[in-house]
Amino acid sequence: MLKNLYGGDLVGRSQAELNTILAAHERYALYQGGQRAALAHADLSGLNLANRNLAEADFSGAALVGANMYGSNLERASLYCADLRNCNLQLANLVRADLRGASFKDAKLSYAILDQADLRSTMMTYSIADAIAERSRQAAAAINAPPQAGEPGVDFSHCSLKGTSFGNAKLSGVNFTDALLHGANFKNAQLTNVNFAGAVLTGVNLRELDVPAEALEGCVLDIAPDAEAKIDSVKSALDAHRLWLATDGKKGTPAVLDGEDLRPLRGLLTDDERDNEKLVGQVGKAFAALFNTSAHLDIIFLSEEKDAEIRKTCPPFYNRYAAWQAQPG
Repeated sequence: MLKNLYGGDLVGRSQAELNTILAAHERYALYQGGQRAALAHADLSGLNLANRNLAEADFSGAALVGANMYGSNLERASLYCADLRNCNLQLANLVRADLRGASFKDAKLSYAILDQADLRSTMMTYSIADAIAERSRQAAAAINAPPQAGEPGVDFSHCSLKGTSFGNAKLSGVNFTDALLHGANFKNAQLTNVNFAGAVLTGVNLRELDVPAEALEGCVLDIAPDAEAKIDSVKSALDAHRLWLATDGKKGTPAVLDGEDLRPLRGLLTDDERDNEKLVGQVGKAFAALFNTSAHLDIIFLSEEKDAEIRKTCPPFYNRYAAWQAQPG
């Protein structure tokens, strides 16, 4: 049996066994007999629970790593201390669900509804050799980790939470590190000791978060007015960089854009929500200057694979910039 994040044993279930349990639960949810799904401490990792009526089902302490719960109704379901890493919960209904102590690391929850859900910190209780023990998920997974302020809560780190609704949810000790929260709704949510380190919060009403400014340091927020005001200076820097490349460093200067928000340049590409060919060409030339090639704008946001490809096809930029960085003074 698989050990879960808390140290307790899990009972494995096959897809066929699970389908039988879920069919009975759906009859139960419709008051047509059946039986409530009791899947506490079950190993359901990688199984398919998509588009099912799982309202009030019990998944307490269950492992659902990599499971597919896309579009399922989990209203008032118990996912207390469940392991939902890499789980697909897009468009799922988690209204009033018990999510205390659950781990959603790397899960997909785009457009899920978590209104009035309970996401407070908690600890799992389980029996060992006729004794009762309590252990938090974080303590079981990383006993030697440095202490953190406040009791750790639900783990949404690296999750895709685009458009997710947390209306009236209780968010205590929740970890949103590096999460994608574009357009998420936090209206009337209760946030205590929440970690947003590196999170993407574009399109989020920051007034709804009601957290101190330092809690949002390192986050990707909406474009600030001062970044919009720098468009001309950034364009001038790119023009000077292009000249520097064209003259092999004899004229112009290399563009140093560390820490600059270049997103306003993207705004030059549209005119009344339609592509403006002239502006596309201008910005395309600017980025081509950076890479000393006929660049395509898709390379503005680089994956590791794309970066490696550009390093192979555009070595002059990297070589010259490295040489310039190495110059004394």
